[in-house]
Amino acid sequence: MTGFIIIEVDDGFTIAEVPAGSTPESIATQFGGVLVEGGPYKSFAEASDVLATLPNPYESEPL
Repeated sequence: MTGFIIIEVDDGFTIAEVPAGSTPESIATQFGGVLVEGGPYKSFAEASDVLATLPNPYESEPL
C-alpha cells in the first residue's frame, strides 16, 4: 500500500510518498530528513491536513 508521511528536512516540513515495500523511516532517510508525524496517511490531502495543524518550528517568538 502506498501512503504519505510528513518529514522534516533542512528547509522545513515536507510530505513524501511511501511506496509499497518501503518503510516511512527509509523514505525519510532518503530525503535527508527525519520522520515527524505518525502516518503513513492514506492520501496526500490527509497528510496536508495534518501538516497544517503542526506548529512552525521556524517561526520566531516575540521578544
